[in-house]
Amino acid sequence: AVARHITNGSPPPDLIADGPYFYLQSTVPEDAVVVAIGHGTGIAPFLTFLGQLAGHNNRMPMHTHVFWTTENATDFSLFKDLLSTFSDRATEQKVSCTFHLHSAQRLN
Repeated sequence: AVARHITNGSPPPDLIADGPYFYLQSTVPEDAVVVAIGHGTGIAPFLTFLGQLAGHNNRMPMHTHVFWTTENATDFSLFKDLLSTFSDRATEQKVSCTFHLHSAQRLN
């Protein structure tokens, strides 16, 4: 969609939202910026998707941002290995990934 805007001379849109397409065989263009946002267990499809990207020899997206909030900070440690693997693969391929992890306990 951005290429279409550039070729006809109009400015690109501020945001292109697409999906959800978290099918295990999804591919992402190399120049893509992936933004995953989830709360609690809602992050599961994104983690599966990131695991698929990190586990294949495919080129990873240029930039990846994962925003994850949960009530218990210990939830992050459950996926420490996956997040580390994804980060390591991003470093190997010289692409960026940023994990925005937030713990927000519910107030009663």
